[in-house]
Amino acid sequence: MNKQKILVVEDNKSHLDNAVEQLSDRFDLTTAKNFDSGLDALDKEKFNFLLTDLMMPKGTGRTMGDKGMELIFDEMPYGFPLAIYAAKKEVSIISIVTDINHHNHPMAYSFDYIKGIYRINNSMLQVRAAPMMKNGDKYVKDWTAVLYELSRINQYEVFPELKLLEDIKNTIENLK
Repeated sequence: MNKQKILVVEDNKSHLDNAVEQLSDRFDLTTAKNFDSGLDALDKEKFNFLLTDLMMPKGTGRTMGDKGMELIFDEMPYGFPLAIYAAKKEVSIISIVTDINHHNHPMAYSFDYIKGIYRINNSMLQVRAAPMMKNGDKYVKDWTAVLYELSRINQYEVFPELKLLEDIKNTIENLK
């Protein structure tokens, strides 16, 4: 049986280590530590899932020129463009997962208005706050919980044409 291919892009070492601990036995797991390495991974391989952090280090000169590097903060919401690029690369299921407190950061605050499920091309995008779990003396992202929640989504809400096709199939079968 072929394992599903998952790319996890996360700059926090504890969160990334927990992804490896939780997912590497059950999935074909690739990890990336920032936007640039996430892009590289998406260019090299085809993935079924992308689980990405929202905020990541500002990147390198490759990401933006020297002038741009002077104008930005230490972290940028690279999860959004990475998700859109993953949809362009035909990753089926994408989740932007942040552990930032929505009371302390404007990007996390925006999640209160946009959390949910979206469709980009043929991809499903989930935007959500990270479920957290205790691992030793730290709290880390619970990647298994993210995947579990994704598995419980009603596909017809995201892809209503699937329901239409099922209705057509049932109608034709009833004619037989």
